[in-house]
Amino acid sequence: MKKSLEDALSEAENKISTLMNEKEDAQLSRAAAETELEKAKEEVSIQSTKLSEAFRTVKSLADAMSQVETNVSLLSEENNNIKVGRNNLESAMKQLKEEADSQASKLADANSTIKSLEEALLKAENNISELVGEKKNA
Repeated sequence: MKKSLEDALSEAENKISTLMNEKEDAQLSRAAAETELEKAKEEVSIQSTKLSEAFRTVKSLADAMSQVETNVSLLSEENNNIKVGRNNLESAMKQLKEEADSQASKLADANSTIKSLEEALLKAENNISELVGEKKNA
């Protein structure tokens, strides 16, 4: 019976030693897990900050894009207005050129008429001179 008690005591001591080792391993594992958890929490915090910054950047870029679209729209409208103005100016210039061409043609006709009238006047003056000369001689 003594042997059986010694065996039981030895077995109990072995089990206690095993439990102590397992407890120590569990504590080490828990400490490692807590360290990993803290690292994970820190990483989540860092990533959360980065995500917030990314959202702010996206919002800022969206606002900038909206402003660019507004500017493009305004510039397009201004460009269209300039085209209409240019077309109006070109039309007015064409009309003025046609008017100037018409006036130039009328001026050329008037010059031709003046020249004809001057030639007729000169001829009439010559005829009068001849008549006056013939009258003196007669």
